[in-house]
Amino acid sequence: MADSEALVPLSQGVGYGVVVGVGLAFGLGMIFVTNTAIIWTAAQGYLYGIAAPFWYAAGCTIQIALMTVLAIHAKVKIPNGHTALEIVRLRYGFEAHMVFIFLCLVTNLLSVTAMILGAAGVITALTGMHIIASTFLLPLGVTLYTVVGGLKATFLTDYVHTLVVMILLCWITIAVVNNEAINGLGDFYDALVEADKTHNIEGNYRGSILSFKSKGSIIFGLVHSFGDFALVIMDTSFWQKGFAADTAAAMPGYMLGGISYFAVPWAVGTTAGLAAIVLEKSSIFPTYPRVMTTAEINAGYVLPYAVMAVAGKGGAVGLLLVVFMTVTSTTSAELIAVSSIVSFDIYRTYINPKAHDKQVIRVSHWAVVGFGLFSSAFATALHYGGIDLNWMGYFLATIICPGMFPMAFTILWRKQSKAAVVISPILGLPQDFDWRVFLLLTEVNEEGNPEPNRTVQVEDLDQVQHPYPEKELRRMNRAKSIAAIASVVIGLVTWVVWPLPLYRDYIFTKPV
Repeated sequence: MADSEALVPLSQGVGYGVVVGVGLAFGLGMIFVTNTAIIWTAAQGYLYGIAAPFWYAAGCTIQIALMTVLAIHAKVKIPNGHTALEIVRLRYGFEAHMVFIFLCLVTNLLSVTAMILGAAGVITALTGMHIIASTFLLPLGVTLYTVVGGLKATFLTDYVHTLVVMILLCWITIAVVNNEAINGLGDFYDALVEADKTHNIEGNYRGSILSFKSKGSIIFGLVHSFGDFALVIMDTSFWQKGFAADTAAAMPGYMLGGISYFAVPWAVGTTAGLAAIVLEKSSIFPTYPRVMTTAEINAGYVLPYAVMAVAGKGGAVGLLLVVFMTVTSTTSAELIAVSSIVSFDIYRTYINPKAHDKQVIRVSHWAVVGFGLFSSAFATALHYGGIDLNWMGYFLATIICPGMFPMAFTILWRKQSKAAVVISPILGLPQDFDWRVFLLLTEVNEEGNPEPNRTVQVEDLDQVQHPYPEKELRRMNRAKSIAAIASVVIGLVTWVVWPLPLYRDYIFTKPV
């Protein structure tokens, strides 16, 4: 935690109790919700005003919509796929496989590290718990239940965690707006207008908090959108969920989820970020009489400080549970993804091709434990190196974007060449790829031996039968078309029709 005199509302015992005790209690399963969506957007709302949380939400929505298209294409073309990387190997061979194993592992590591850094900082701000203790204890319960339950455990409790998190976030948002220091939306706006006189934001129109014309917000939105879209594509946990989901449920589920998710970072980030600006100079704010330091803002303390100011210990407990649930759910998905890469794409492919399925599962368990320990150690090293959540957010996009288009076109474009995947999309030449090669992938069962590896011959493809019946294929192809159209509509609404008309010399006024 950054050096400060800010008081913590909860004892360290509460921090250890939630991180360890609740972690083990929720050992039956987790969900996949990123804690950066609420922590980072609140910080960006404080730094750049009302526009930043909107751009974060818009970026998240279009990613989810586009991933729907990729997931359905993958289900149709690779019905027995396990990981995105085995698709790369089957189509492009050893060199491309090695390149993408490295890129995907780096993506998983940086994603988990960012989550742990953000969550550990918030837990420290709320409880005073040592940040290194929370860094190592957060993945503990997740590692244990992931080894036991695997991907099924994450699916079974996704709904439970999402329900709890949504209830708590709604309560926190309402508590902030209705607190006597804020006193409703009308007085909230008046307080922001008053704060505008001293809280000048460089790059905003007239330096205003309430202007959508914000250079910093646009840059943040572009970096986040491209970076997180790359994260979605390069993170094999998303592909695993796409392979596991039924198309009939996946298409409407992803689309509705993407639209609904818009409200989470937008509402929470805007409310908490702007509330911190208003309350920062009042006696109820944890850092009073000073303002937050740059280190505290970049570490993600804007949200916990705002919640502590308006909701006290009750708000602190609620936010602690939200952060814990979201980071452990994300870590669970990343652990599953890394274990699949290690067991399928490395061990079974190159080390022991004749491995029984039980041997593969055993290796995946060791991979879960190893990655959990390594990610905690890596997050600790970054913390002592002075790396915070804000820096990681921008750095992550820079590292993981190079593989974004080649991975997507591996599924979508038959003419992408091996050179395009291994070197770059610019240097690639068209290659007429036959999608039926992917039908040679087989399912993995808990019992039994794997089929021996076979060399793919062109003449074999005419004999390969698609495992889905014709009626199911027609339904899936229809879902592909609907998903593609919906993605375009969502992208136009959230990136063009809605925000761009607001990007002008304009400051939001109070409704009459």
